[in-house]
Amino acid sequence: MSDTEQTYTASRFSGQWFFRPSVTLLPTGIRYSKGALIGGSEELIHYAHIASVRIKRGLFFSTVQIESSGGSAPIVISGLKNFDAKALRETIEAAQATR
Repeated sequence: MSDTEQTYTASRFSGQWFFRPSVTLLPTGIRYSKGALIGGSEELIHYAHIASVRIKRGLFFSTVQIESSGGSAPIVISGLKNFDAKALRETIEAAQATR
């Protein structure tokens, strides 16, 4: 994987108008960010700790579920475009294969 960051953000057309969640692919892992009216949340998971990536596809948008081996709650991001969800999974798989 390259040393550049890639960010995938949920679409506004999926019903998430203001605080859209996003997943950023870093050289060492993924960062999940979700804003809120006051504050927000962010979670960082190393590629070695990602147990599975599941995609549930709809007509236009997908829901991606990323489970970690650390026992925390899975990351769920709804409203990704179908091709972004597929690219996200393929990039995570490629990063895990090189480590």
